[in-house]
Amino acid sequence: MFHTAGSKVLYLKRLSMGSLILDEALKPGECRELTQKEVESLKTGDAGSVYGGRSDSRSLE
Repeated sequence: MFHTAGSKVLYLKRLSMGSLILDEALKPGECRELTQKEVESLKTGDAGSVYGGRSDSRSLE
């Protein structure tokens, strides 16, 4: 997409994927198992069920 617009991506960090928010405690290359709530939210498309009715965990602050 950026190449088509004549731009070059120098750095890219995924912060979320679907209803999942990146676990900031994970180091590059690490992974963790999904919680049951996260699995269910992916199946149903309901992000609010993972974060107590909020679509973004960062809004809990």
